[in-house]
Amino acid sequence: MNARRLVTFFCHLSIVCTLGCTQAVSQTIGHWRFEDAATDKPLIARDSLGSGNEFRAFNAAVTPATSSLVPYDVQPQSGMPNKQSLDFTAAPGNRMPARDLFLVGSPTALDPNVDPIEQWTIEACVRFKATDGWERSFQTFICREGYNVPDAGPLDENQLGALGFKKRGDRNHLSIEAWDSDGHYVVVESPDEVRPDVWYSVAASSDGSVLSLWIKGPGDAAYTKKGERPFHGPLPNTRRVWSIGRGFFANQIAEPFVGWIDEVRFSASALKPEQFLASPFSGKTDRPEVAAKPRAADPLGDFGGSRAMPDNLPRPHDPFVIESGGVYHLFASHGGISHWRSSDLINWQRLAPVFTGVPAWATRDIAPRAGLWAPEVAFFSGKYHLYYSTSTFGSKRSAIGLATSPTLDPDAPDCKWTDLGKVIESFPNSDFNAIDASVLIAPDGQPWIAWGSYSGGLYISKLDPQTGLLPEGPANFVNIASRRRTGPRAGPLEAPGLFYRDGWYYLFASYDRCCAGAASTYKLLVGRSREITGPYVDRDGRPMLEGNASLVVRGYDHLRGPGQSSVVKRGDRWMLVHHYYDARRNGVPTLAVRPLHWDGDAWPLAGEPILEPAGEKTSATNLASLMGDWLMLSDDVAGIRMTFTADGIIRSDRGQGTWKLDGDHLQIVLPKSPEAASALEIKAFLAEDRNSFVGRRSDGAIVRARLQR
Repeated sequence: MNARRLVTFFCHLSIVCTLGCTQAVSQTIGHWRFEDAATDKPLIARDSLGSGNEFRAFNAAVTPATSSLVPYDVQPQSGMPNKQSLDFTAAPGNRMPARDLFLVGSPTALDPNVDPIEQWTIEACVRFKATDGWERSFQTFICREGYNVPDAGPLDENQLGALGFKKRGDRNHLSIEAWDSDGHYVVVESPDEVRPDVWYSVAASSDGSVLSLWIKGPGDAAYTKKGERPFHGPLPNTRRVWSIGRGFFANQIAEPFVGWIDEVRFSASALKPEQFLASPFSGKTDRPEVAAKPRAADPLGDFGGSRAMPDNLPRPHDPFVIESGGVYHLFASHGGISHWRSSDLINWQRLAPVFTGVPAWATRDIAPRAGLWAPEVAFFSGKYHLYYSTSTFGSKRSAIGLATSPTLDPDAPDCKWTDLGKVIESFPNSDFNAIDASVLIAPDGQPWIAWGSYSGGLYISKLDPQTGLLPEGPANFVNIASRRRTGPRAGPLEAPGLFYRDGWYYLFASYDRCCAGAASTYKLLVGRSREITGPYVDRDGRPMLEGNASLVVRGYDHLRGPGQSSVVKRGDRWMLVHHYYDARRNGVPTLAVRPLHWDGDAWPLAGEPILEPAGEKTSATNLASLMGDWLMLSDDVAGIRMTFTADGIIRSDRGQGTWKLDGDHLQIVLPKSPEAASALEIKAFLAEDRNSFVGRRSDGAIVRARLQR
């Protein structure tokens, strides 16, 4: 097969699975049934799980239609009616243009810049139309776009290896073709020819070592494995969109798909055949739709859904909070660097911005329309130093500026910000992007500044404690974290947050896609080091310079895309401050302040956002406050419903377990699954209001739960 035949169907699936996914739990991350596909032009197909992931036609001229021609009237796994499919058939004699449908907006679980997983399943129902020459066509029906791939050589960001279903035109067989993480091009092809005008239910799955192709054809009672090949996951990274019915764009190598497509689903595990969409529901508890429902079917639902958000909660982007004289001051991006204050981190008063406009040096030297972003404030040498970013979105022509004031109190007579201009700047050919500053005063009193966004990652340098600027002489910038442009850990990295505790320097950072509202994939990760200049490593000792870091908090429920963090103290407890995108309010950025706990190995765990001022803790002996139903989430389990009883017993959909409370330390033991003999232990921290907890499982994964009352 020549190189032209190897390139038209590349695509990629990329999410995190911290458990290792040894069980066949569905972990549905996208399911498009096309039942509510909009009939306006261009057509929009929404994820039926309610996650906001949309497939959208490229434009009105090439939009697909909907059809009442379906593979089954009732979806076998869920029992839901199935009334329509996507119709990609063209007018007689007219095969162009391709009627394609794209996944847009980099939805949470499908963004190419998220850490990949070892296991995955992709399913679809497909029916080819019998057109003139269809048996000689080269039709791709699910893919990620790509470019020509050479016969040999390592992948790079322009060669886009990955994953796709297609009908092989030269032999009229269905196949799954993908690059694995070792750079091997793996093809699994069915030995059976496909026929036009009949439905096929197709599934491809990988458990991280084997890639399998399963097909249920007309008249078949069950799926049959058509082949398998060694496949070493995770999949390599790409920078292109998913598509349905796309064919292939670059170089027009594949013909457009002509036919019908229905029931497309992506899962973050290697499903069993009985879990595939067209398999009759077996009644087991690992039913895919039911297993995924607590987490994905209504992400705005049960978990925390009853909590009322304060009306005056700030809606900042890139928030930073510092305490001064018993008052908390919040600074954030835009609006001349916006400024709020609060006495309790809950009720905020908006104040005048730091600047009334963009400093003249920024519009002159950086860009005429430069903005002001991501402020950071530190107190040293008798004054407050406010570091801010100035740039235009997506540009590396950026700078970090500095303004100082003797006080943060706007009512004080000496409150005045004096702009001192540039501290650090970057250019299009720089190794770094000079935005997103973080400043830490080390225990010896030396101030340090870290910064970075995309590009070469995060950097750190000393500051002159007298001027707040860089020391005189040659610059000494140290790279402390990075992500590869390609490969398993490729993707965005920005917004360092330095923090010191008990001999450790912690480096918080924001990974993946920012600024896309509720579709943002931003998440907070962390590494640590004994030295401020590194090396910073994750919980497994792997360096952040190689793309590694440990999870602090990712998006869940309506709190999407958490990122851009700082740490501030409230009483005797450290609090993590960040923004998230509120899916209940059209993705508006919103402030979150979470208690930081520390596990037995001194790694941070972030509790649920506080919604009330600090008060007296419920007595640890008042166990009645814990009685009731809980919903527990983790990154690899859709949701576990538990009932705590007074005798220390937990009844859950995984079987019976136990719980024990010591102060605010909660210990939970649950079966790993309803059938498993081994137990899963969780060490957690109970919130002050006793309505939620956050903890770590014995396998290292983070769990969080909320009382459902």
